[in-house]
Amino acid sequence: MKRPLPDGTTHLLFTGLELLRRVASLVPPPRANLTRFHGVFAPGARLRPFLVPQAGEEEARVEPQAGARQEKRKEGRARVDWAGRRRRTFAVEVLA
Repeated sequence: MKRPLPDGTTHLLFTGLELLRRVASLVPPPRANLTRFHGVFAPGARLRPFLVPQAGEEEARVEPQAGARQEKRKEGRARVDWAGRRRRTFAVEVLA
C-alpha cells in the first residue's frame, strides 16, 4: 500500500478466491452505460430538451450544410504521402 492504514496495516494478503471476488466487484455489468448524467443532463430532466439538441433538429441543420462541406473538400490540397512528409520534415530522401 502507498501509506499505512490508520491501524498500521501496510500489506493486505488475500487468497486467490478473495482477490477474484474483489476484482470482479469492480467489473461493470454487461451492456451497462458507464457514463452517468445528473442534474439537467439526466435523461428525465425537465430542462434537458433546452440544453441538448434533439435528433430531428440536428438532421435539419446538417442537410443544407452538407453540400457546402463537400465543395470545400474539393478545393483543398492533395494529401502528402508519408515519404513526402519525411522528406519535407527531415530533408532526407527516405525511398533512396
